[in-house]
Amino acid sequence: MLNWLRQKLKTGSNGERTKSGQTPAWRDEKKNNKKNRTVKNKKNNLSEMHDSLQDKTEISETESLIKEYTGRIERKNTVLSIVLSISAAMIDGNEEKINRTLNKSLECIGEYTKADRVQLWQNEMIGGNLHFTRTHEWLSKQGALNAVAIPSSSYAYDEVPGWENKLNRGKQINCPITDLLPHEHEFFDRQKTKALAVIPLFVSSDFKGFIRVDDCTVSRIFTEDMLEDIKSVGQSLIFATMLSDSLGAVNIKRRQADELAHWYGSILDAIPIPISVTDADMYWTFVNTAVESLIGRKRESIYGKHCSTMGTEICNTHDCGIACAKRYVDRTFFNSAGKSYQVDVSKLTNLSGELVGYVEVMQDVTMLWIQRDLAIQNGEHAENVKSEFLHGKSKRKKAYDEQQPHPDD
Repeated sequence: MLNWLRQKLKTGSNGERTKSGQTPAWRDEKKNNKKNRTVKNKKNNLSEMHDSLQDKTEISETESLIKEYTGRIERKNTVLSIVLSISAAMIDGNEEKINRTLNKSLECIGEYTKADRVQLWQNEMIGGNLHFTRTHEWLSKQGALNAVAIPSSSYAYDEVPGWENKLNRGKQINCPITDLLPHEHEFFDRQKTKALAVIPLFVSSDFKGFIRVDDCTVSRIFTEDMLEDIKSVGQSLIFATMLSDSLGAVNIKRRQADELAHWYGSILDAIPIPISVTDADMYWTFVNTAVESLIGRKRESIYGKHCSTMGTEICNTHDCGIACAKRYVDRTFFNSAGKSYQVDVSKLTNLSGELVGYVEVMQDVTMLWIQRDLAIQNGEHAENVKSEFLHGKSKRKKAYDEQQPHPDD
């Protein structure tokens, strides 16, 4: 500003040209200042545009990072939900629920990997050779249309040479099937598989099976994140499968035991005499239909009740059948409603020889007693007749003898 005033004083206040005919310096300076301001403004605009573009790039990168981390969180949530649902099913100990959870878990893996088919295979020995057996399978709608059903549920590892050794060392398979060895390619091509991922599963370092993920429409490679997430839930899946197998075996044994119990129960129900079973403390655990008829109650209503509920004259007395059995007397009698009953008792023991209960068999012996009494009466009468007959015979013989002449006569 000071320089401008100085220049203005030199050239005159009206801004006219100097004596030499040149334009006053203050006018040139004004033009230069205007030009400088224009250039500066353009530079500022360019700088602002650059800053704006840089901000947009940073925003885009930030959005990409947020999207990536959100995806990771969603994947981890998927993995965690699978593990939690499987753990809950295993704690519940219900075979059917475990299998439903396993199928749902394979569906989650299929949707997460956008695959067409997910299978869980478990190792087992068959005929001395190690086989891999399919236990669970999930198919997408596209997979159901395009995938060819696997003809067998069990294969020997010898049918896919090299797999047992490779998977047992923890090696994964992840590639289009065109990258597989010729014999492997032929094996999977029959199933219309385009891409394949196989993740081995271990329990305490023992190779127990694998998860197989297929794409039947696109030839591709599954991402490492996908394989790592599948591997992280794999142990839970194979644990659940093994538990399901164990529960299945237990359920089979239980059904067999139930069938056997029903069979023996039917036999006892077919016997027309009352038979009851108690535990060692004399509480009913079984009665046949003859007992139901005798006491007029359904068996379900008396199970768990004390046997004295029957209310006979010997219940809670020294002559109770089980009380007698404890004294090594295996038979007792009682009367009820004008009838006589015989009770035979046997002790029940387990495989260790420990007392676990008693079996009581009741028989209506009323007619036997009547017949016995008649027999006794008839026997007494016969004895009297016999005695009378013998006595009469003796008297007749004596009379006869008296009528005979004596030798001395």
